[in-house]
Amino acid sequence: MIGQHLENDYLVLELDNRFILNNGSLYDQLLSSISQYNKKKIILDFSRVTTIDEWSLKTLLKLVDQRSSRGYSFSLRGPAKSILKKLVNMEITDKIRVLVQNKPGLSGNIEEKV
Repeated sequence: MIGQHLENDYLVLELDNRFILNNGSLYDQLLSSISQYNKKKIILDFSRVTTIDEWSLKTLLKLVDQRSSRGYSFSLRGPAKSILKKLVNMEITDKIRVLVQNKPGLSGNIEEKV
């Protein structure tokens, strides 16, 4: 993970170009970042992600399932077409909104579901 910041009512987690499970620490990193802020709306910024593995996707689903039951909502921002195809194939887009426009800020209509 590269970084995190707030945009309006959202916590944005900026992911590195390689979204790869690394000894189970990926889940812990994401959970730790979410726990640092008092925000229930999370954007996972995929705009830099060029590589993703199946285990990372499963970890992402685990996090979403567990946190959604506690009132959190998740969105993915800016995934490349190749990454989006993997997300669709694993039915992740059924559980997480995909923001197809990669604009700074969240004003306006940027939440187009794929």
